[in-house]
Amino acid sequence: MRKAAIFTAVAALSTVGALVGAGLAQASEELAKKSGCLTCHNVTGAKKMGPSFKDAAKDGEEKILAALNDKKKHGAVKASEEDKKTLAKWIASMK
Repeated sequence: MRKAAIFTAVAALSTVGALVGAGLAQASEELAKKSGCLTCHNVTGAKKMGPSFKDAAKDGEEKILAALNDKKKHGAVKASEEDKKTLAKWIASMK
């Protein structure tokens, strides 16, 4: 009986985690739109002015964040430091 309750709890947490993850991905894509990222970049892999997020993901979160803070490359980005960290983490997760 106790094992069944634990299994049910774990399954419920897994479902919640998946839903939260999906929500974060949706929120991060909305953040990318709001911040102006999609002017030069693309989520799906099609090349625009800049690399797709999938291609940029290969660089890793730290390098993506550094690029977001580079005024020459991303001077038009309208995002707070916290939003840039969220974007870098989201983009890096597209590996």
